[in-house]
Amino acid sequence: MNIKSLSKKLLLSVSTIILLSGCVEKLNLNEVETNITLNPSLALPIGSIHANVMNLISFVDSNYVKTDTRNGFYVCYETPVEKMNFVVDEFRTGERLEETLTLRTVPELQNVFDILDQINVQEAPLPQGEYSFSKESLYYFGFNEYVEGEKDIHVDSAIIKSATIEFMVDIEGIEINDGTYLELSFHFPGLFNEEYEQRFENIPITKSHFVYSNEMKKFMAHFDTQIAASNATLLSVDFKIVSDGTSKITNDAKINFETEINLMDFEEIYGHVWQKEAYKGDKVVFNIPNEIFKNDLLNNNKILFSNPQVDISLHSNIGVPMLLCIDEMKYTKNNETHTLKCDNKCRFEIEQPKWEGENHLTQITLNRTNSPIAELLNAFPEKVELDWTVYTNDSVREHVHYFINPIVADMSCNISLPFQFDPTTNFTYKDTLPADIATIIGNQGIIDAIALDTFNLYLDISSKFPANAMIKLFYLDEDDDLLFESKPFGIQAAQVNEEGRVISETKETLILGANGESINDVLETKNIVFEIVISGYDEHSHIYFQSTDAIDIDVSAFVKVNPSINLTNNSNTL
Repeated sequence: MNIKSLSKKLLLSVSTIILLSGCVEKLNLNEVETNITLNPSLALPIGSIHANVMNLISFVDSNYVKTDTRNGFYVCYETPVEKMNFVVDEFRTGERLEETLTLRTVPELQNVFDILDQINVQEAPLPQGEYSFSKESLYYFGFNEYVEGEKDIHVDSAIIKSATIEFMVDIEGIEINDGTYLELSFHFPGLFNEEYEQRFENIPITKSHFVYSNEMKKFMAHFDTQIAASNATLLSVDFKIVSDGTSKITNDAKINFETEINLMDFEEIYGHVWQKEAYKGDKVVFNIPNEIFKNDLLNNNKILFSNPQVDISLHSNIGVPMLLCIDEMKYTKNNETHTLKCDNKCRFEIEQPKWEGENHLTQITLNRTNSPIAELLNAFPEKVELDWTVYTNDSVREHVHYFINPIVADMSCNISLPFQFDPTTNFTYKDTLPADIATIIGNQGIIDAIALDTFNLYLDISSKFPANAMIKLFYLDEDDDLLFESKPFGIQAAQVNEEGRVISETKETLILGANGESINDVLETKNIVFEIVISGYDEHSHIYFQSTDAIDIDVSAFVKVNPSINLTNNSNTL
């Protein structure tokens, strides 16, 4: 409404009053109040700000953000699977057996040596014939070792996929030729498979030095458990000397033989394994993708996750109770490596599979109570290294332990950073609301005609946020230059439970007023920037974000106009 139309309406009203008067008297317009003040008020919607969790937590790449079953947000990064490289070398080679058989002790050759003694000579012809004798020995695989209080490794049986046996024979004091030779048979009664006992028979030896090698296919080994601290099996060797009568034998004739079973590829080992010292040590290293955290915001804010954790998944078929100990944690940031000691806190049981051949999953969680993982992850590292060792965890021999080959021992880590923040955390979110105030008010047809007496900005706020928010408004002109800024004001946190999760929202209305000269700046405003600073609402309450958490702000303007209209006095009288 402009001044002319307003004046016409006022004159029309006055004329109407005059015409309706019963008797006409002269009306002196000089006596009429010429300053008529109107006080219309208008409420004008401007827009809304909706700040949800993903708007606020913009320092995390959303590709790594997930929600749990209760709408809780968390950052998740899974590391590649790392093999723990358990190589059980001590179960791959047997001991070397060395035996010497003095032929003077062989009953069937006793007569020959009696003749040598009677005629007092060092050698004599070996009469034609066959001379059979045997030798039993214990072959030790050498797996077992027992040191009181330090080590107890005891193997009762094994299934061996393949092995190579070597048998070496040196004959001294007998001339070996085509007519005189040694026939050899040997076998291990304790080693057998489904088809036959492991037996090596009728091997002719026509040289004084003889080496025999053969592959032993899949077989079961039962060890003599009656022999203390051993895993021996019986070795039975049958000898037969065949002589055509042309060879000689000496007074000190003997047969030396050596046996070794090696290059074993076992399938299963049963017994008991315990040792005080670490059984295995290694490390797992993984790089943190650069895009997980947007470092530009991290550098300008104080953000501390209150409940970071690393979930370790161990797949293992090792039938030996073990302890996984994280000894040190290292992280790299800005090309500098930092070491965090675990102080023997990070000791976790690796569960034994229930059945042979089963791959068992053991889940281990590193958190702020059992490790320095919070300090590590709150550094937002570029690389993480976990140095670990494994100890056997059962010294009671009655419990059966086992290894199944191939040994499976894989480790993978899942970094989880729930959006639960330390109360000292604070970070800033900014959002811009388009607000061309002059145009918004001008659309009501009054801005170019009346003086603006009052301008109030109404903020209707609904908070579903488990934290306090401090808000400050910045009014910008068309060049994004700052016109003026508001004083900071707070928004009350929503009601939360003992976990820090929101259970009910809070609502409030705030009024930001402007009058006098500041109204001129208001009329030049094109955008209003909302700066929202999030922080814990006390020193004890942690901040636990959920996907439903948000702050909604509906923005409207309340304007009050005060047009003072001066009616011109023409001194006319009617």
